[in-house]
Amino acid sequence: MEQGQRARAFAELHKPGQPLLLPNAWDVASAVAIADAGAKAIATTSAGVAWSLGVPDGADLGAKRAAAVIARIVAALDVPVSADIEAGYSDRESSHRCRVRLRPRSQARYGWR
Repeated sequence: MEQGQRARAFAELHKPGQPLLLPNAWDVASAVAIADAGAKAIATTSAGVAWSLGVPDGADLGAKRAAAVIARIVAALDVPVSADIEAGYSDRESSHRCRVRLRPRSQARYGWR
């Protein structure tokens, strides 16, 4: 599924009166198990990703390592993924405008404004 298709599928899951449940994955194995259980979309957990790599939660993981895990999760799935990217990896006030782009082959792009 390409990025545009994932974005449209994710948007279509947001319906008034029908809460979207987003189970959290921390690695590829947990994401695949969640998808196999029938989840229509999956979120990552920054704390879970960090802890699974032996790093404390709280922006100590690093942007490259976080992006690598998220890219592997997205590449393994056919459902949309919402990525929790800790503190945005910036110490500047403008970090809320930062956009993170993952590997093009994963078809994943996540960010915030």
